[in-house]
Parts: sequence; structure tokens; C-alpha cells
Amino acid sequence: MIGVLLCLLGAAMEGFSLSTAQVLLLTGLSIAMISLFCRSINPANHCSQQQLKAIDSEVQQRIEQLEDARWRVHDTTNHMRGLLDAQKSVIYTCDQSGRLTFVNRAYCSTFGVESQNVLNTDHSPQKVDDNKQIQSRLSGSSRLFAEGEKSQIQTVDGPRWFMWRESEVPSIDGLGVDRQFVGIDVTYQLAVENELFNARDEAQAASRAKSRFLASMSHEIRTPMNGIIGMGGLLLDTKLTPEQKNYVEAVDHSARTLMSLIDEILDFSRIEAGHLKLDEQPFSPYETLQSVVELLAPQAHQKGLELAWSIDPMTPKSLMGDRNRYRQVLINLISNAVKYTDRGGVSISLLTDKLENGSCCFSLNVEDTGVGLSADEQSRIFCEFERAGEAAQSGTGLGLAIARQIVQAMHGDITVKSAPGRGSVFTAKLKLPTFDAGPVLQAGDSASSSPTVIIASDYLIERRSIARLLSKFGVNVIIANEASVDAVSEAIADQNHSAVDMFIVATEQIETEAGSALEYLQRHHPTRKIDGLIVATAGEKNHEQACNTSGFEHLLIRPVRPRSLLRLLADRPRVEKPALSPPARVVDVLQERPVDRRLRVLLAEDNDINAMLAVKLLDNNGCIVERVRDGREAVAAVDGTINKGIGFDLILMDIHMPNMDGLQATKHIQGLYRTYGEVCPEIVAVTANAFAEDRERCLDGGMDQYLSKPFDPDELASILANCRNSLKNAC
Repeated sequence: MIGVLLCLLGAAMEGFSLSTAQVLLLTGLSIAMISLFCRSINPANHCSQQQLKAIDSEVQQRIEQLEDARWRVHDTTNHMRGLLDAQKSVIYTCDQSGRLTFVNRAYCSTFGVESQNVLNTDHSPQKVDDNKQIQSRLSGSSRLFAEGEKSQIQTVDGPRWFMWRESEVPSIDGLGVDRQFVGIDVTYQLAVENELFNARDEAQAASRAKSRFLASMSHEIRTPMNGIIGMGGLLLDTKLTPEQKNYVEAVDHSARTLMSLIDEILDFSRIEAGHLKLDEQPFSPYETLQSVVELLAPQAHQKGLELAWSIDPMTPKSLMGDRNRYRQVLINLISNAVKYTDRGGVSISLLTDKLENGSCCFSLNVEDTGVGLSADEQSRIFCEFERAGEAAQSGTGLGLAIARQIVQAMHGDITVKSAPGRGSVFTAKLKLPTFDAGPVLQAGDSASSSPTVIIASDYLIERRSIARLLSKFGVNVIIANEASVDAVSEAIADQNHSAVDMFIVATEQIETEAGSALEYLQRHHPTRKIDGLIVATAGEKNHEQACNTSGFEHLLIRPVRPRSLLRLLADRPRVEKPALSPPARVVDVLQERPVDRRLRVLLAEDNDINAMLAVKLLDNNGCIVERVRDGREAVAAVDGTINKGIGFDLILMDIHMPNMDGLQATKHIQGLYRTYGEVCPEIVAVTANAFAEDRERCLDGGMDQYLSKPFDPDELASILANCRNSLKNAC
């Protein structure tokens, strides 16, 4: 009976005191079970007093254990509540009906409430945006706050931003599930983020403004520079005294130097702003290197320097990458070497390190015999605006810095090895995908057998470069210190070679004993045809006459092209004496095909000086020119010629013009030709804008080609030649 009463009393007190109710319930259940056990015993055999005492002792022990457990739960609960109160985050829990079952101290201080006043109520934070109270309850599967949601909440300190986390926790009675919300005050973090975002936006806006300013200034500077360089070139074609010619050449050199400085500043600005974009187009590393070396050869020869180059025959025919940027790296490295070298020369070699997984790893080495660099200068040479040595009296100091950043964008790097007075070696290592993995120099470019070549050139760098190239193709190379009979015979004896196929000397040596040495070789090898090869510098006169008078049959122009040398060696005749090989030209000139009439060209150019230059160049190329000053006049001129049945063969369109720019005029002109059912002639963009995206913008705008200012007369001649060929083929 006592057990039943205790159970009823515990059930009645459940809503008032959790721990007491649990104790009474458990105690009552224990006594009731004992009573039932006692009654199950045979009434005739009543429990002895000793047995009852044992049962009572066990019951008391169980009651004490339950009391200890109650205190441990109480202590744990207080400890956990203390931890939650110590948190700076707002923490509260609510039951299924939305009543608060717990709030921590941060909740009370943040919203200015007392815990005893809000517990068992539906109090909750208020959003600032709609000033509506957020109900702290779940409606179906909806949540009070989205996970990680940031909301602005009204607090005693004003509106604050909180980020919320929601989770499920057991209810206090252990019979259900409550919702716990944790709010973290992120007002300060959001303010910092907003400041960073604003600073970023301002920096990007400033970068865009700087780029626009540089592009605009580049256009404004290039426009008069085009007139200076162009008019200077026209003036050089007239009759001038030697003094006047020197003055004009000085003006031309200064103008081109200024253009180079502008280009470097523009490139550095683009790279610094993170706007460096690399194209992915197939290009030939051989042809690109050859064009750069031949471009810079006159500058080196003018200083009395040697300039030689070689390429690994296993280099792929074509790679995927940005040819213009790769060419820019070559120009920066080679021109820098020429600039800081006063005697000796510069040697360039391209070596293939490995070919794997469709990529080519290769090294470009530029070695000079210049002033060299100290350890401190080597550490600073790739920094912006750094110029090494006392010889650095001009330039921006950006060339090497730009080259290195371009190479790094190609997943490579540039290093330097040097010592004062001992020259420098700059090495650019790159890795590019292969487009055509076939070797750039085929086996057919060399002789089928292993020929023997004697090199007696007194140009040390050139001699070493030629020997390195020929050795890679299995050619037996003999080096003679002089082009004399004694030196040649001694070199042959040292190498134990009894047969010779080719004798290579420099053009200056044919006036000494080179001819006698060639005769000596031919006498001692009567059954073999020995080819004599002279290597000459572009601009020297009477090359062919010197070859004929000395007995030499072949001539190559510096810098020697590896492919020309190998082809000459492979195709050498064995019986008859060949006709003189034509000199290799430094620049290949397009041969124009004749047409029956002169080209009619429409020139849209608002600058009078640039228009005068363009008209003169077009007139020199046999063109009939009509000049207009803006886009509207260009559209009107085209409309008038179509109505008269006389169309233009080519349109040169400036981009920046008043009233209507070149892009707008292009669209109108193309629309006119479509309306009349005629074929629109090629429209060539003529602009001083120097960025790659300017070219893309012109081509995307419907223009066919791009001609930058100051434009090269040879480039204009090439465009005109292509136009003539197209007209000829169409006839």
C-alpha cells in the first residue's frame, strides 16, 4: 500500500520537481515489488524478522544510490548551464509549442530581459527589416532560420547582425525534443568585409581607369609618332647630304626608342593589373626564333658583335602557345644581351629537355660576352625598374621583369648565371603543349652519310654555334684556328680524317689564304668534291665576286640559318661544280603578282599628318587613294561608288574618328554592300591602340585585318600584295 501511495505522489509531483518525482516513483515501485514478493510467499511460512531487515536495508541502499544520482544530475545540469551562460553567443531553446525552455546570460543582456520573465513564454528576437517578431516554433518542416542565415536583429544596443545555427537537443524531462538556436554576432566582421569589398571595388575601378588612361595616352602618343617615323622614312628616300642623313637617322632612332619605352610601360601595366592573357595558337619555335635573331642582327653587327644561333633538331615543328608573347621574351633577352655587350658576341641556343604526355619542355639559352653581373645585381636584375651596371644608361628597366613574368605565366622561369667581366647566360625554361611533335629539322636536311666539315672561321661564337649544330646530326667537325694551308693540314692530321666534304670560312678570310687552303684540300682529295662555303655579313658588297675569284661556290648570310646550312650540306653535288647559291636574305619579301589595274583604296583617317604619310605610301605602291576624315564620310564615299558602279578594292579604316568611329562605319559599309548584293572589300583596322584585346575587338567588329600605328611599310605592302592576289584569282 505504501508503494502505491508513493507512486501516486510521484506522479502528482511530476510537473513540479523532476528529480524528486523520479526518486519517489522509483522508491514506490521498489516497495511495491517487495510487497508483491512477500505476498507470493506461502502465508504459512511468514518471513522471519531477519529477512525483513535485510530487505529493508537493501531498499535503503537503493534509495541512497538514487539520491546520489539525483545530485550528480543536478551538478551536471548546473555545470552545463554555467558553460552556456559563459558563452558570448546568444543561446536559447524552445519546445514544440514555441515556449522558451532555456536562455543564457548573453540572451538576457542582448535583449534586455530577465530569464524568469521570459521562460515558458513565446518571447523571441525581432528582425529589423520587417520589425515583426520571429516566432520560435517549428511549423511542419520549416525552420526558424536557414542554416548560416545572417539577419539583422533589434537589441538593446541597436540593430546588430547575427548568423544563426539551429540544432535538435533533448528536452529537459528527457521525454521529447527541443530546438536550440545559437546566434553569433557578426556585425564587426560584416563591417570589415564591406570595407574590403569597397576597397577592392575602388582598386579595380582605379586599375580600369589606369588602363583606360594608358590606352588613351598610348593612342595619342602613337598617332604623332607614326607621323614622325613615317615622315622620317620618306625623308630618307630623298636626296640628303651626309649630315642631313645623320640627323634624320637620329630622329628615327629616337622615335623608335620612345615607342619601345611606351610598349614596355603598357606591358608592365597590363601584367601588374593581372590582365595578362595568353593565346593558345600553334606556332613554330624555329621560325619565331629565326625571325627575332634576324631582326636584331643588324643592331649587333653595327656594334661589331657576332650573333649566332642553333636549335635542337628534336624540337617539335610547332607548339601551342602565345607566339607574340614568346617572341617578346626572345626580343627582350637577346636585345638586352646585345645592349650590354661591347665586344665578342651573343649566342642563342634552343635545347629540348624532354617530350612527354603531349608537352615539350625546352630551354632557351642566351649567352653573351658582356660586362657580366655581380651577385647583388643578379638578385635584382628581374625586379621592376632595375638596370645593372654602369652601362645601364637608358631604358625603363622593365624588359627582363616583363619577360620573366610572361615565362612564369607559361609555367616556366628565367634564371641567370654571370660574373663581372665574364659575360652572362640567361636561361628561360618553358613547358608548352605540342601541336606537331615531328622534329623541326628532318634527317633529310643533312647528308645520308657522315660527312666531314672543316670550320676555319675566325668568328669564335659563330664557329662554335655551327659546330654544335652539325655535331647533333652526326657530322664530323674539324676546327681550324685559321683559314691557312698549315692550319688546315694540321687540324686534319690531329683528327685523323682523310676525307673532307665542306670547307667553311668567313668572308674576311677569302682575301688571305682561304683560297689556297681550299685548293690544297681539293688537291689532296681529287676523287671527292669539296664544297667551299663563305659566311658573310648582310650589307657587305661583292659577295658573289669574292666567291668566284676565290673558288668558293656557296654563300650564306649571317646569322646562319640552321636549315639552310643542313640543306646545303645534304644537297651538295659530287661531280659537277655547282652554280653559285643565291645569298640567304635576312627578310623574306613577298613577291607581288601583277594586276591589270591599280588598286582603289579608301583611306579613313582624321589626322592630316598620318593621312599624308599613308597616301604617300599607297601612292608609292601604285594605288589610287580617296581620303575621308570620319566614319560618316567613309559610308557616304562607299555609297557613292556603289551607285556609280565603281567599288573600292580595299578600305583602310581608322578606329578613333569624330562623328562616327571605325567600328560603326564598318557595320554600315558592310550593310550597304549586302543591300546592293555586292561583295564587301576587305576592311583593315588602322589604330594606335596597342593591346591584344584591341585587335580582337576590331576583328570581332567585322574587320578583316589589323594594322597598328606606327605601321611598317613592309606590312602595308604585304596587305596590298594579298589584295592584288585575291583580285587576280577572282578574275
